Parts: sequence; C-alpha cells; structure tokens
Amino acid sequence: MSFTSPKCRFMKFLLIAGGFLLLYDTVTVNGSDTDTESPVLSCPVDIVEVTDTGQPDTHVTWTSPTVTDNSGEGLTPVSEVPPGRFPIGTTTVTYSATDSAGNTGSCSFNVTIKDTESPVLSCPVDIERETEAGQPDTDVTWTSPTVTDNSGEVLTPVSEITPGRFPIGTTTVTYTATDNAGNTGSCSFNVTIKDTESPVLSCPVDIERETETGQPDTHVTWTLPTVTDNSGEVLTPVSEVTPGRFPIGTSKVTYSATDDAGNTGSCSFNVTVIGKFALLYKYASNRVLMKEETKEGNDVNYVLLPKNKIIEGTN
Repeated sequence: MSFTSPKCRFMKFLLIAGGFLLLYDTVTVNGSDTDTESPVLSCPVDIVEVTDTGQPDTHVTWTSPTVTDNSGEGLTPVSEVPPGRFPIGTTTVTYSATDSAGNTGSCSFNVTIKDTESPVLSCPVDIERETEAGQPDTDVTWTSPTVTDNSGEVLTPVSEITPGRFPIGTTTVTYTATDNAGNTGSCSFNVTIKDTESPVLSCPVDIERETETGQPDTHVTWTLPTVTDNSGEVLTPVSEVTPGRFPIGTSKVTYSATDDAGNTGSCSFNVTVIGKFALLYKYASNRVLMKEETKEGNDVNYVLLPKNKIIEGTN
C-alpha cells in the first residue's frame, strides 16, 4: 500500500495601509510512497543424517522457517526443496518470502546425508588343488568377487594376490572395495595346494663282497642314496641298516625319505657276502653261499647250500 502526502503551505498575512501584503513560507512534508524493507526469515539449523540401511538416501523433515515483516503481513515461506528423501552428500535448502511491496527475504540451511555403510563383497569358496607332477606349485584361477554398495556406485574389488601359480600350503586371498565415502568392505578365501607326490630316491646298485680271510663277514660301505622331491625340500634318506659288517648271505638295505607333506619314498638294494673258503657246516640252520673253484682255478661257481647240508673238508 502506498500513499502521497500533499504539500502543505502555511501562509502568514500582514495588513499594510489599506491593502494586503502576503508573506508566506512553504513547508513541505514528504511521505514515502514505497516499502523497501525485506521480510526476515529464520531457518532451521543444519541437519545431518545417515542413509537408511542398504539405501542411498534417507527421509528428512523439518519445521518451516518463521517470517516477520515490517508491513505486518502474514507471509508464507516457500522453497523448491521440500522435506522428503535426500541423497548422500550435502543439499542446500533455501526458503524465501515476498511482501506486497515486492521485497524478498530468504534464509538457507544444509541437509547433509552421510554414508557410513561399507560395500559388501562376495568371494569365491575356498579352492583346493594338487601340485602339478614334479612341480612345487600349480596354476589357480577364479572369478573376481561381486561388490554391492548402498550408494549404488559401481566398485571394482582389488587384491594384492592375483590368479597365477600357488605354492604348496594355504594362501589367504583378500579382496577389498572402497566407496566414495571412504567406507571399505572386504572378503577372503583360501587357496590350498596339496603335495601328494612322494620323494624319489636313487639307491646304489646291488653290492657283492667276499668274507675277509678267516672271518664269517666283511665290512661294506656305500654312498647314500640321492633324494629329489617336487617340493624342493632338501631331504636326508634314512635306513635301519647302515654301512658296517655284513655276514655271509644277502641283506636287503632299504632307505626312505619323508617330505613335509608326509609323503614317503623309498629305494632298496642288496648286500651279498660270499664265503671265501669252503668250511665245514654241520646241520647249518641257514642256507649260505659258498664259493668253489675248479682245480685249474679258471672257473668260479657259487653254490647255494641247502639247509642242514653237511659239507666235509676245507679248501
């Protein structure tokens, strides 16, 4: 509403000698014809909420701002952003109100929605493989984990361990994914490589010796068997029969070696000791080997004596 105050003139009259002399002063009272004062709005304080579980947003409400104006009009604040669902991040809400004179006032506040929910990763199940033949490892592949996040972001899982060759034993593979809010999720699975291959031992060839003169046995030595294993471990062969004195007859020597996975390999060879002279054996309890020579001394025969056979004479 506007109004105009007329100019008011206050005049003073003086009567001078039969006539009038008009003296006047003009005082002008100016009335304003425009309201230039904006309405004053009072907004809510900033609002901070977190997303609903599994959602990229949440529902937010507030009380509308209050409005006062010098005109005394009852003004209603308006905003392009009403209460409702707000996404992750900060949204500025601005309210305004305009009086009849066209003066507009406004106020603003922020609605911040925080994402505190970690991405969810789904890893493959545990993987179990055996080593390749003669190898300490094997090749393993898998499908990358799936990732879902309440933010709706498309996330790529990452891991320090990638598909490839895996050694004997169990390796834990962990994948992670981080959303834009800095929330990190993870999942893990195990890759277990089993060693089912036995060590390979290489024994000496069979050994044959004669008894020492006047003795029923002789001293026999040999080089330890070699051992190789797909695991790459350095293994030492062991045997219950060690180099030393061996009696007449055949003794079987067996060596074995066991790797860390519990696989055992073995090899064997024979040590045969032959009597140098034909001795008298009465009712021998065991069969023995006896070396015989022809009179000419050119041919050598080995005779297997049967149990309890009586041999007369010496050579």
